[in-house]
Amino acid sequence: MLRGVISIILCVCVVFFLYVLCVFCW
Repeated sequence: MLRGVISIILCVCVVFFLYVLCVFCW
C-alpha cells in the first residue's frame, strides 16, 4: 500500500518537474 502511494507521488513529482521545465523552455 505505502509503496504504491510513494510511487504515485514520485510519478506526480516527475510529471510536475517536466511541466515546469517545458514552461521555462518556452
